[in-house]
Amino acid sequence: MKLLERFDALGEPRIAWGDEVVDAARLRGWVAAMARWFGGQGLQAGDRVGLHLPHGVEAPVCLLACWRAGLVAVPLDLHHPPGRLAALMERSGAALLVTSGRRGAAVARRIGGPEVVVSAGWLDGLEAGSSGADVGGEAPALILWTSGSTGEPKGVTVSRRAVDVFVEFWSERLSIGRDDRVAWTAALSFDLSLLDIGVSLSRGATLVPVPESQLAFPVTLADWLDEQGVTCLYTVPSLLDRAFPEAASIPPGLRVVLSAGEALSPGLCARLRRGMAAGGQLGNLFGPTETNVSTAWFVPEGWSGEQVPIGAPCPYVDVRLAENGELLVRGGTAMSGYWGQPQRARWTDGWLHTGDRAAWDGETYVFLGRMDRMVKVRGFRVEPEEVERALAALDGVREAAVVVQEGELVAWVVGVAMTQEVSDALARRLPTWACPSRIERLDALPRTPRGKIDRGWLAEATSRS
Repeated sequence: MKLLERFDALGEPRIAWGDEVVDAARLRGWVAAMARWFGGQGLQAGDRVGLHLPHGVEAPVCLLACWRAGLVAVPLDLHHPPGRLAALMERSGAALLVTSGRRGAAVARRIGGPEVVVSAGWLDGLEAGSSGADVGGEAPALILWTSGSTGEPKGVTVSRRAVDVFVEFWSERLSIGRDDRVAWTAALSFDLSLLDIGVSLSRGATLVPVPESQLAFPVTLADWLDEQGVTCLYTVPSLLDRAFPEAASIPPGLRVVLSAGEALSPGLCARLRRGMAAGGQLGNLFGPTETNVSTAWFVPEGWSGEQVPIGAPCPYVDVRLAENGELLVRGGTAMSGYWGQPQRARWTDGWLHTGDRAAWDGETYVFLGRMDRMVKVRGFRVEPEEVERALAALDGVREAAVVVQEGELVAWVVGVAMTQEVSDALARRLPTWACPSRIERLDALPRTPRGKIDRGWLAEATSRS
């Protein structure tokens, strides 16, 4: 893998965790020794290894060590119950579970099977040396399990070449170098983490894992990022909104801010652009786990608008629209299939069906919603995402989500005091049949562990109200 070659040879990659900085020599030694240790356990190229690891130094080391040994990493969500984790381990055929800390050890005992609890001290005690495997680029590097919010989880299989293509492009596009400090915000099981870990450690930069406490209560995150000297931040819009409630709260040293995972509202987009220093890069990145980032749009200085585009295709993929408006993708970062379930992926002549609807305005794509969220209201076809975009464009609305209850639309909004004013303003933008029959207020929208809107919670709350 080119990523590993660059990690070995380029610059001085480091991980800053708490008051400690793991320097390049120690970091490279850990990865080599861990890869050797994997081989000593009888693991062979292509074997799967479960990684149940929080933010810290252990997760990036174990991820790179898996790849050095030719293994397939299977990151597991820390918020999943032991029974679900055990099922995902079994479905992936993982031969070993790697975890850390007391919590991880307890989970490992409940799951059963071979496991190892790693720590910095444990890594220091490994026998020095290296062990590598000659593995082709089409071999799997990762299995990323979807959240399963709409059904049974699916294991997205990401090839080693796809990892290289993705990391290589974004390292160049963002001009990541040894002076950069890249915040790591996403869970290891979320594809956003691949950019943070990959671009920093392959370019001799510093990876700065963000503590869970800062992610759970981000009111002080802006100050923390400033103190840590972070220059690149990639995360979901909800965290950006809470971390930077005002344009002035964005640290001046933050030269790259990337948003992905959910729709970036026009108000938040404009606020971030105003707060960033001249020359800073603000990007809206788009793509399902099955393709990673497939389109991107970088916000020009002074931008203001009512809709945030998802941009043009990234150079490593081809993107087109089917006749029904569904986005189809093929190329560099498209998955090779679902692990053990090839029949669940939809392909047409080599094009992967994403399930996302979009429109092309001549320069960029505009996201229209999910194919599976389209509903009929009073006989009319309605895109809940279109209603959400209209709500988010209204003055005072910070966030909005729409659910369907007994054939009617119900909206949940954050940031307004009077829902009647929202209803009146929306009626001037949308046809009557697309206006929610009810608008409810919340202090904040509920979130899944990955930071996405918890629509299941909203649906239950709608039923109760």
